[in-house]
Amino acid sequence: MRTSEKARLLSAAATAALLALPEASHAQTAQTAQAAPPAAVEEITVTARRREETLQSTPISVSAVSDTTLQQLNITTPDKLSEITPNVSIAQGSGGIGGNTAFIRGVGEQDPLLTEDSPVGVYLDGIYLGREAGNNFDLIDLARVEVLRGPQGELYGRNTTGGAINLVTKDPPADFGVEGIAGAGSFGENHEGFKLDTGELGDSHIAGIIDYMHKDTGGYVTNADAPSSRAPGAEEGDAVWSKFSGEWDGFSADLTGDYDFKQGMREPFEVTSAYPLAQAYYGQSPSYGGQPFSASPNFQSNYLEEDLGKQTSEDYGYGLTMAEVVNPYLTVKSITGFRRWRADQPTTYTSDLRGPVVDFTSPTLYSVQPVSPFLGAQSVSQYQYSEELQAQGTIDHVSYTAGLYWFREHVQEFNPTDFTVVTPTSALSALGYPAIVGNVLGAEGLKLVGVNLGELLAYQGASESQAAYAQSSWKPPAFDDKLELTGGIRYTMDRKSIDQSSVTNPEPISAPINTLPIVPGPGRGAEADFHNFSFAVSASYQWTEQLMSYARISTGYKSGGFDARAGEDLLTGTSFPFTFAPEKATAYELGSKTELFDRKLRLNGSLFYTKYDNLQIPQYSGGDGFTPNADAHYQGFELEAEAVPVDNVKFDGSIGYVDPVYDKFLLLNPNTGITSDIKDSAQFPYVPHWTAHAGVDYTFPPLNFGTLIARTDYAYTSSRYFFATTILNPANDAIKDPGQHLLSARLILDDVSIGGGAKLEASLFAENLLNDQLRVAGIDFGPSIGIAGDNFGPPRLFGVEFRVKY
Repeated sequence: MRTSEKARLLSAAATAALLALPEASHAQTAQTAQAAPPAAVEEITVTARRREETLQSTPISVSAVSDTTLQQLNITTPDKLSEITPNVSIAQGSGGIGGNTAFIRGVGEQDPLLTEDSPVGVYLDGIYLGREAGNNFDLIDLARVEVLRGPQGELYGRNTTGGAINLVTKDPPADFGVEGIAGAGSFGENHEGFKLDTGELGDSHIAGIIDYMHKDTGGYVTNADAPSSRAPGAEEGDAVWSKFSGEWDGFSADLTGDYDFKQGMREPFEVTSAYPLAQAYYGQSPSYGGQPFSASPNFQSNYLEEDLGKQTSEDYGYGLTMAEVVNPYLTVKSITGFRRWRADQPTTYTSDLRGPVVDFTSPTLYSVQPVSPFLGAQSVSQYQYSEELQAQGTIDHVSYTAGLYWFREHVQEFNPTDFTVVTPTSALSALGYPAIVGNVLGAEGLKLVGVNLGELLAYQGASESQAAYAQSSWKPPAFDDKLELTGGIRYTMDRKSIDQSSVTNPEPISAPINTLPIVPGPGRGAEADFHNFSFAVSASYQWTEQLMSYARISTGYKSGGFDARAGEDLLTGTSFPFTFAPEKATAYELGSKTELFDRKLRLNGSLFYTKYDNLQIPQYSGGDGFTPNADAHYQGFELEAEAVPVDNVKFDGSIGYVDPVYDKFLLLNPNTGITSDIKDSAQFPYVPHWTAHAGVDYTFPPLNFGTLIARTDYAYTSSRYFFATTILNPANDAIKDPGQHLLSARLILDDVSIGGGAKLEASLFAENLLNDQLRVAGIDFGPSIGIAGDNFGPPRLFGVEFRVKY
């Protein structure tokens, strides 16, 4: 039986059992009526400083998204958070279904390479998730999401320079309850799931939550070479999450476990730009009717792409948090985590170029596919362990947090690629390429050849991080506890190693044999240690109950390391640097948090200036790359607003601006062999200057059978580049994202009694109503391979969803 069939049967059985339960069995279930819409903005509790505080009293720039908002906006994966949080950009990775590319205030990591860390840390219940390439998992039963902007160099697990995203799950309720969910939408999308709240298990003081969700959707591009289940954008997955909590006389424990498995095809990559040699060569393809050939700059909903099979991504982990209240002044806590991620990612970047080209067939512009029955496509894996011991408390007017942190990670990648290099014959003999395939006359009578090559990227690496940290806040009695002074420090030791000399495929699979020659990457091993002191100081003043302002200086650090892609440029033979230096940031921030008109209006804003030394800027061209360091500064602001002007109406909105400037950017030009400062011409990859969001929520007057709610949202991001410079990536201007306009709507009918004490919630939703062409990522393979293109997000879609709660 297929996985999807099992999921539907399981969901149907759970829903049937839910509706069949007699009303008498609900003696222990809370039977509270739907609360009236709030006449004031919601008060939100956050843990941005590792202890519970209200959002309005926390003197840092943090956005908090509640579970209600997550559900109303249909936010089920982390990448959709960028639609509602200012100066945040998150998108699915360009090559795999399991990864994200996250940027906060213009700082992030666009390369999924496992030897490079992200400056944006993602945490699940306080446990750091080490790999962006495996962080695009389904979000189940979150209490809230907190987005912290700026360096996090004192309190958080891994020292980061850009920010942090905290995923905080719900605590199990004391009462029994069940919930079933089912929905369907455009492109054959359907999802089913259920949730069980166990309530207290006897007299054990233990309660639990068990959640399950299944999703299945067809692709939103028609590929004549594959069914819709294997067309770009198609995906099927299952996610399970559980949490059991208990409390006994000052001791508490939370045990969590999650499992996420998905298979499918990554978002469509379409060739939107081609270099002159490639245009002349591939212009002979009957797919294009002969010359002239030019790539389409727009999203194509129908094309031909070689079907290499589905990608898979498996991510799971466990967490145990224990806390003991020793006395009124001291609580000790232990946070233990384990995570495992692995993926198999066959990928092709060749669309509509499958026909014969002059005298050779099936040109491969660039693809990642199995090379033998024993050597699979791009196989990546990671596992990690972490332990954090923490002490915190309050003594008189002083509160403190101190801790020790340990993290250990192992990564491995086996990535065979094959591609076609188009070059004049005059350059071929000097480069020593293997046999020529194809023979086309190019400009000025030069004879062009297409050479099929293979390359193997294979390595394994390890990282270990140890840290000690402490932070204290003091409210001087002379200022009636209105003034708070905070200082914190952290010492971090990192050790990294890499081995590219003895790597085997970590996840062998059976696949057709590919006969292209494979050129192994360089055999090398290395190890390096890095050390850092980071600090943060802040002062905040509560002028009135409604107004608080603060000033903050903070530093952050990201360790140096090794770029496993570093090799030689295909056409020039220039060797790229293998190592890169640690990245350090110092941020200056002014902010205020305000609630006015009896909490009917909330305005939170911040101004920032961040100086980066040795900013890591990964470069990529033609299968090889390196990571130079640059100096830069970023300045900008965020402003967030919520308003409840009258009963039943709620407005929320935000705007963010970031202006980055390079102070120094030394780059090796493989065409000349000269290193020069390109600070005046370089771009900042994946960084829009402007982000904005506006939403309105209206609750209709009470109905006889339920509550009707309507919500509309609009999100905007300005244009952005995907690469830093046209020296290595001349198509950078052609493939850039021109900006995005996202309009969505949702109509919710809630609190409908359907008998037996059960309640129904039904909703209709629409996303990308303007049918905007969403360029979420871009790749320029450079002149040697001759193409560049974009990954496109989904077009306009509609859906319906039902929830039954008991």
